[in-house]
Amino acid sequence: MPECLIIAEDCQDLLATLVRALAAEYRVVPVCRAGDIFAELEENQDTRAILLDLGFTDGMDGFDALALLRRDYPKVPVLAMSASWDEALVRGTAARFGAARYYRKPIVLTELRKDLRRLFDTSQERPK
Repeated sequence: MPECLIIAEDCQDLLATLVRALAAEYRVVPVCRAGDIFAELEENQDTRAILLDLGFTDGMDGFDALALLRRDYPKVPVLAMSASWDEALVRGTAARFGAARYYRKPIVLTELRKDLRRLFDTSQERPK
């Protein structure tokens, strides 16, 4: 069975693009609201990683979600992404909040795929 990857992105077009790009390699669970990540983690106990947009505006921003994910699911790697113009600030904040990796949008898919393969190759069991 393919590895489970949750993609949390509030831009429907980008979310659809990422799902299409990664669905052949992974079992992708798309999420449009930051708060829904936690329900999907409970439903998809085999989730191996989360690709998280830091720019959510639905009440819980990406940094709030990242902090809660690190507290409640410390072994599930979170790969953060943002279109912020202040890349150094966002990258540093994401690292301090515990993101395993940071991507500036638009994401280079070959880089993301390489990082996911490396991440999944080095972690053998389902993190919890």
